[in-house]
Amino acid sequence: MLKHKKQNNKSDVVIIVIAIASIVLFIFFAWYMQNKNFQKNTSSKQRLQNQIEEIQNNNKDVLRDAKNTKLEFVKAVNENDHYLGNIEAPVQMIIYGDFDDSFCADYSVILKELKNEFKEDVVIAFRHFPMRMNIFSFEAGLASECAGEQEKFWEMHDMIFMAKIANNLDSEQLKQIAKDIGLDEEMFNECLSSEKYSEKIETQEEEGRACGVTGVPATFVNTHVYPGSYPLDDFTGSDDRPRKGLRNVIQGYLDEIETE
Repeated sequence: MLKHKKQNNKSDVVIIVIAIASIVLFIFFAWYMQNKNFQKNTSSKQRLQNQIEEIQNNNKDVLRDAKNTKLEFVKAVNENDHYLGNIEAPVQMIIYGDFDDSFCADYSVILKELKNEFKEDVVIAFRHFPMRMNIFSFEAGLASECAGEQEKFWEMHDMIFMAKIANNLDSEQLKQIAKDIGLDEEMFNECLSSEKYSEKIETQEEEGRACGVTGVPATFVNTHVYPGSYPLDDFTGSDDRPRKGLRNVIQGYLDEIETE
């Protein structure tokens, strides 16, 4: 019995030694792999930094040009624009919009309210900025220009946006609007199919981009840009700071003019 007990004790010792050795080996292996990965990551980071520096060195001219590029100032309202009001009005509002955009459609209602409120103190001009994801943007823009040939741009402008709000804007509706507002239909259809105003629309879009426009609607008030469907009344921005709505923005410009 004593001999058997001693053998058991020896076995227990062997098992404990093996267990301790295994733990030590595991810890060493884990440390080794961690150290190896650290060196590998450090090496990768260094290679990445070297690549970044190489790209920067190879593109110094491009980076310098991009840094020095300045946005252009928006052109003042002129005779090439479709505008409401006196072109010499103290406050100029230039709207870059898309006839097939729901935000622009809703925004047109706000603009009409502003024009009624400020009357001849404000002139509002519309410029094209068709968004490529909207199916009827370009065609609706052409339709508005063709209506402009017959001195009915703003009638077409309002009716197109009404159709958009009603979710009823398509090619046939554009022709129906032309009929409803009393256009010469043959002249309108010929103008529309020829796409004779495509260059004007594309040019206005390019000019808008040069001024920093990236989406619609975009409003310039005396050269200062107010992106998006800007609220009529004062509001709180996403940064929790108070912002003036369009009504007080315009009134602010008028107050400045009076004190000059």
